[in-house]
Amino acid sequence: MTAMIRKVSLVASALVLTSALPALAQSHGPYLGASVGVCKTRDRDYENALAWKAYGGHSLGRFIALEGGYDDLGTRDNGWGDQLRLWGVSGFGILKINVGPTNLFGKVGITYMRGTVVDSGSDATTGTGLAYGGGLSVSLGKVGVRAEAEWFDVPEVGKPFRATAGLMIGF
Repeated sequence: MTAMIRKVSLVASALVLTSALPALAQSHGPYLGASVGVCKTRDRDYENALAWKAYGGHSLGRFIALEGGYDDLGTRDNGWGDQLRLWGVSGFGILKINVGPTNLFGKVGITYMRGTVVDSGSDATTGTGLAYGGGLSVSLGKVGVRAEAEWFDVPEVGKPFRATAGLMIGF
């Protein structure tokens, strides 16, 4: 998983370097996106997992956006044959700072998470809690790249952390 963290860090660094590109930024309207990265939990019995998300939102101007999406936090193994699959849905309010084509953003919202032990299928845990995070996006017209970190304060599923990078499209 260290290689995955290095790849996510490399993508985030590339995003910072490309922020100097002279391009018009999409500052308002609806958008869709998808990202992939790594997720880890505070439960040390389970390893890190490949994670992804699909989201949609509406930018209400230069500084505020609303966003919701599906979160797949991956399937992880605890080394004793048990595999835990985590997934959920989240909704966020986003505050952003635009600098040319670059957006720095922070977000806070609520999430519903479910964890299921894959082998048995019956050992399920659910929880609702605070979700928060931040990141950087660079828009090149209606297409953009985005890197972010998110924390899910849901003790029932191990308080997951996720770092992702992906693409988004504005309409």
